[in-house]
Parts: sequence; C-alpha cells; structure tokens
Amino acid sequence: MQAMASEFEKSAREGRAPDEMTGKVWALDQRQLLNTRAWLEGKAE
Repeated sequence: MQAMASEFEKSAREGRAPDEMTGKVWALDQRQLLNTRAWLEGKAE
C-alpha cells in the first residue's frame, strides 16, 4: 500500500492529473496504476 501511495504522490508532483496512469511501478511488477480516489469519493468531474 505504501508503494501505491508513493506513486500517486509522485505522479501528482510530476503534474499528472488524477485520472491519468502512473509510470511503471517497479515494486509492483512494472504495473501502472490509476488513482481512483476522486471517483470513489464521488468528486470526479
């Protein structure tokens, strides 16, 4: 879970929007992640 949280923070620092995929996460077998927090909270635009 910490790897996921770190990747979402890194993506935000890099200027990616919440609805964009992260870069490859090496700790998670090079998978890309999608931060769905806004959608799950009903805040998606």
